[in-house]
Amino acid sequence: MTIPPLVVPGRPSATGLTWWVLADGAPPSLQLVPPADGAGADTVVHDLRRPGDPLGATGVYAVATRGLAPDTGYQLRVRDEVGRREAARSRTLPAALAPPFRFTIAVGSCYSSHTDRLEIGRSYPPPLHSPSPPDPDPIRLRFLLGDQLYMDLEPFGEFTSPRSDPPEPFARYLQEWRHPKFAPFLRQTPTLALADDHELWNDYPHGFPQPQIRWAWTVGGPDGDLARRCRRGFRLFQAVLNLAPEEIRDDAGAMDAALERPALSPSLDLGPVSFFCLDSRIDRRVLSAASSQAIHPDALARCQQWLAGGDGVAVLLVGPAFSDAPKGFPMVLFDKNLSNYTDDYRTLSDALFGALTHRHVLVIGGDIHRSRVAVIERQPAPACTLHEIVSSPLALIRPPPDVEDVLPPPSEPDRGEEKLPHLAATRRVLEADPGVGTEPAAATIAQQVYATVSFLSTGVSPASPVDVIVRAWTPPSRSDTTAPVLLYQTTLRLRSRP
Repeated sequence: MTIPPLVVPGRPSATGLTWWVLADGAPPSLQLVPPADGAGADTVVHDLRRPGDPLGATGVYAVATRGLAPDTGYQLRVRDEVGRREAARSRTLPAALAPPFRFTIAVGSCYSSHTDRLEIGRSYPPPLHSPSPPDPDPIRLRFLLGDQLYMDLEPFGEFTSPRSDPPEPFARYLQEWRHPKFAPFLRQTPTLALADDHELWNDYPHGFPQPQIRWAWTVGGPDGDLARRCRRGFRLFQAVLNLAPEEIRDDAGAMDAALERPALSPSLDLGPVSFFCLDSRIDRRVLSAASSQAIHPDALARCQQWLAGGDGVAVLLVGPAFSDAPKGFPMVLFDKNLSNYTDDYRTLSDALFGALTHRHVLVIGGDIHRSRVAVIERQPAPACTLHEIVSSPLALIRPPPDVEDVLPPPSEPDRGEEKLPHLAATRRVLEADPGVGTEPAAATIAQQVYATVSFLSTGVSPASPVDVIVRAWTPPSRSDTTAPVLLYQTTLRLRSRP
């Protein structure tokens, strides 16, 4: 069976766009609409396949279209060798993000087409962020924070079940990426992606016979062939989206080097707002007395430098929820969480709280199948507050009955204030803006959800106040509408620099 083309928009710049293209047979024909006509306009296409990739005649391509106009919408149309067509839309970034401005991103994590009962792709993006005129506030960037597929699970009626046999990573990606529920979601808005454990298996890199690992095929751990193939699949299908169009080259050596390390933890500096995506999974090592690496040292050092420099709003994106205590959530009671890696976690925490002396900091995570908006205060400086946003899951991942029966009951949504001894801090979940949405507080559990985060400045100087509006959306339960339901809205008013 041949595979229909698929186009996924990746990272944008002010003058270029990255695209990921999947097409069966010969290299597809490409058409950019409107066509590029700026200085240095060109299109670079690189075949990402390497010897040993089990793709057969299916081509996977990184495409860069450059010499484009800033803050302009484009469509890439793809036609394969037998005439089937597909297209996706993207948008270049503004040439400068100077006050006054508004800039919206979307975030989400944890997806399985098998349990996407409400089809999240049919209600994304919300009409509020439609790219259509006359007053567009489009989603400029979308960050997928991990578990974009569950490599270690397979369908089991209305449930998911641990795989008895090892997965074939490339087959799983092809199955999930071309699924009619997920492909429409992937085609929407410029996307960057992080990995979490299920891109490999639950609680990776820990493997059988750990208490929580039921799969003997994980016995090779992070150094085994399966882990290597899973990491290769992530780089080929997801991490390539993180490369700026200016980094795309038709050079196998250069592209392999970019995908090996830089693409895993990309950063974007837009002046008043900057973003850093920090990988805490691909380079994680088995936790032991001799090893406690969750983050590659180079990525951690770059993150520290990024937090220490600049004076705009810093947005750190990580796979897991940053502030959860090691045993703070029943579904992951046995998992080794980021906070268990005490050396890296302490280094990252100190850098985050240290940055609060000269800039506002938001940390955004996923993974835990709940959503919340919170402030974290570390004594003795309560005026320095770290803001946390969690958005999960895109689809409900329900375990089979034999697992569900032995799990603790789902915990209540986060509410109020909680001590965080591992951070020497207090977390306070914020209430929703009154009269907006269907939830009484900015916390949900057991609902399909994605979040939009809008940065708004009405001032005229870089020091002007910034409002951050967080909205949580869920697909409609009715089949006669595609408009998502607004669960809650919470406004963070960053009125002045700390």
